[in-house]
Amino acid sequence: MLFFVVFLLICFAGYRSSQENKRFKEAYDAFLEENEGSEFFCYTNRELFCSFIEEKLIPNLEGDIFIVKLEGKVPKSEFDEKFMSYSLCRLRNVGFPNVMKIVNGQFIDHSIHNEIYNAINNEKFDEVQTIVQNALLKIRGACKNA
Repeated sequence: MLFFVVFLLICFAGYRSSQENKRFKEAYDAFLEENEGSEFFCYTNRELFCSFIEEKLIPNLEGDIFIVKLEGKVPKSEFDEKFMSYSLCRLRNVGFPNVMKIVNGQFIDHSIHNEIYNAINNEKFDEVQTIVQNALLKIRGACKNA
């Protein structure tokens, strides 16, 4: 009898979990659809470069690019934290900063980690904006080929 009760509880928990996953996936798909074509710039709160990015780079980005700041593993933006976290876990080009765009219901991305940090470390600050713009052009070009 105890075995049967435990079995039923496990089945119920599994069913409930699958229903929650289904609801999340539906909401996430709606998020992607509502934001189709949106572009994102994501960076970390890494102390050494964070202030440079916030003071020199972000103010010069195009106004329609959404900013996502990773504070540890928590994405801070105007979007639902769960959706952004789910998206960031599925990046193909891991490394931050990263530029991303929603295309055909999925995120495409391009890491500019190495280029940005090499430019900053070598005090080539004037190159940083160009690196970001080239990365944005790259993901925009990938959209045309998708």
